Amino acid sequence: MLRPTLTRFHIVAMIAVLLGTLALGFGHGVMFGAVVLALLLVIGLGSAIPQMSLFGPFVCHGARWRRCVALTFDDGPDARSTPALLELLREANVQAVFFCVGERVAANPELAARIVRAGHLLENHSYAHNKLTNIFSVARLRADLARTQAVIEQATGIVPRWFRPPIGLSNPRVFHVARLLKLTMVG
Repeated sequence: MLRPTLTRFHIVAMIAVLLGTLALGFGHGVMFGAVVLALLLVIGLGSAIPQMSLFGPFVCHGARWRRCVALTFDDGPDARSTPALLELLREANVQAVFFCVGERVAANPELAARIVRAGHLLENHSYAHNKLTNIFSVARLRADLARTQAVIEQATGIVPRWFRPPIGLSNPRVFHVARLLKLTMVG
């Protein structure tokens, strides 16, 4: 069993509980409302802005001392566009990371294998790219990501190590499930 980690979110939540309790204890309903509003604002910003790393470590950039660019593509593989993209990358001698949707890998396993054979990374981007992934329960999210892991491994022989959540949104449940599946969150 993984030990829970103390994140920025936990610290902010503990401070909010403390301030909210004090506000209620002193009969300051407006102050309590302000604390709740501020907490909701921070949670919203943390969900939408991965660079804040509010809920856990979120890879949003490489080594800052190196002058390089990480080229990433989401939502594939797509039989109409991925082959041409792979050809362009081959001609330019450029490697990339493909964050793939599990159901698309299941529909195009040879194309997924081709991505890996070309030397690119193929990583997890959820099974169906559901816009509501951020509000899935832990059980549903774990099943979704594990299913994607299995489909990618079956098609390519590799087990993804990174997960980019659909729409880039996250929350404590997403980080918890990613940790359980030994996936690093990527923005």
